[in-house]
Amino acid sequence: MPTLSLKLKLTCVAIFISILLLIGQFMAQFTVLREDLSTRIENEQFTLLSELARNLDDKLTERLEALSQAAQTIPHNKLSDLKLLTSHLQHETALLTLFDDLYIFDAKGILLVDWPEKPGRRTLDMSSRDYIQGVQQTLKPFISQPILGKATKQPIVVMAAPVIDEKGNLVAIMGGVLNLYKPNLIGALGSRKIGRDGYYYLVSSERLIITHPNKEAILKPVPPQNPAFEKALEGFEGTLEETNSRGIHGLFTFKRLASTRWILASVVPVAEAFEPVAHIQGRMALITTVLILLISPLLWLFSGRLVRPLALLSENMRKRATNMQPHDPVPLVPEKGSAEIKTVIHAINDFLNARNLADAELTISETKRAEILKNLAEAKEVAEAANKAKSEFLANMSHELRTPMNGILGMTELALMNNLDEETRGYVETAHYSAGNLLIILNDILEMSKIESGKMPLEEVPFSLLSAMRDTHQLMVPSMAEKGLSHPLILPDDLPEMLIGDPLRIRQILLNLLGNAVKFTRQGEIALSLVILSQDKSGITIQIKVSDSGIGIPKDRLEAIFQAFSQADNSVTRHFGGTGLGLTISTALVHMMNGTICVDSIENQGSTFSVSLYLKRPISTD
Repeated sequence: MPTLSLKLKLTCVAIFISILLLIGQFMAQFTVLREDLSTRIENEQFTLLSELARNLDDKLTERLEALSQAAQTIPHNKLSDLKLLTSHLQHETALLTLFDDLYIFDAKGILLVDWPEKPGRRTLDMSSRDYIQGVQQTLKPFISQPILGKATKQPIVVMAAPVIDEKGNLVAIMGGVLNLYKPNLIGALGSRKIGRDGYYYLVSSERLIITHPNKEAILKPVPPQNPAFEKALEGFEGTLEETNSRGIHGLFTFKRLASTRWILASVVPVAEAFEPVAHIQGRMALITTVLILLISPLLWLFSGRLVRPLALLSENMRKRATNMQPHDPVPLVPEKGSAEIKTVIHAINDFLNARNLADAELTISETKRAEILKNLAEAKEVAEAANKAKSEFLANMSHELRTPMNGILGMTELALMNNLDEETRGYVETAHYSAGNLLIILNDILEMSKIESGKMPLEEVPFSLLSAMRDTHQLMVPSMAEKGLSHPLILPDDLPEMLIGDPLRIRQILLNLLGNAVKFTRQGEIALSLVILSQDKSGITIQIKVSDSGIGIPKDRLEAIFQAFSQADNSVTRHFGGTGLGLTISTALVHMMNGTICVDSIENQGSTFSVSLYLKRPISTD
């Protein structure tokens, strides 16, 4: 007679005992437990959905109020200035976090500007839209029904708010768009899960699906083969167990939104909802335990004989674990006992062999790692020493070279004061110009070496940022005017009169950025502007922008231009000259002031360099 395996013996005994105990208990408890569980789940689902509906109502109301407040800031006496309106939308950063797009219509519903701008959308006639008509008729904020966008061809919901002049007349309409394909306040509902397979969807009072996990269903009517939804349309709020048109047998919960009268619904498959029936198994396990205790003497004798080899194996492994030390191989377990026990021991020995091998390899790896770290430390010291020597050499050489260069500049200036023939004067002027350029390069190298060696101190003195901006801009006006470039200067009216900082280094940064803009711009404009990002009692955070309509910078070179001796293209040096140190020095100075510098550029269209700094306010003596 073949010997039965330990696994088969234990399985047969457990199945025989479990069947006797579970059948009777299951029949007695399942019906009662399911009814109790069904009532509790329905109440919980409706409570959760009601809370979500309340939160969604609050968020919609908040967005509508924010849009209404923003509408009152629109310069309604300058509605013809589309550039100004676009800039106004661009600066509505808070609204742009709440909506996917922002619109400004005239009073008749013609789209004046939008942001972000999409081709073909401006000048569209939206007068037939319900949100335009709703605002025109009530002069109050309005939330549209789900519609298909004319320009994007995607489903959207539009919130609109009136722009009222001093006489109480409607002069414009401001709109905020929620794209139902995007993960915004409404669109995110479609990807929100309930448990494992449950989901939410939102339907308008006209049966149109607003959001749904299946995006293809959006803007389509709810199929009529949904008895539970038909009851919700009639005013029912709560949970029903039904089967929908997709064949899902589940718990359907409905709640109307107070702000829009839309129907918020959740679907949880019945199979998932009643998974807590596992409580039944717990009760059956309790009864099983009692019965097992009644026959425990027999089970004790039988199981003791079977598990004794496992106990010996466990003790053997415990001793090895106690004596295990790093870098010390663990002895293998002798293979004794039944076939099943030998299988287990063989697997344990495979693990111990792998552990011993890994420990040996780790020892070798740690030795190599220590050697590599030592070599890296030595290489780092050598590199730092070389870099320090380079900086000191450049500083010394720059000082040594500047003295004779100043002599050359002085002598050529004296020579130009004399009566020279035209050819000789041309030679002297060329020498004077070349010496001046060389002196500029030497000064840049000296500045860079000071920064690298940490010998560039920053001042902390009261100064007028407004005057610094104007003076620096005025200094560059002749260069810009000579090339026929327009040169607007845009400063805020509420900029504090005095701030604490290093005016010399801020002017140096501005001169470098404006100088580069003049160098690389042949036509158009160079704009210098300043905006206040934030402010408090201690100081303000400003952002200075230098924008030009020059040659621009390729995307793959945007990071390289901030490195020393780098240009956007090797041909730039040949055409425009320069060492490429200007931006490197400016970047280092900005970082020394705990600021940031970045660039946005489109090749052949222009670049915008932005510098953000935090400047303290002077301590008041009042």
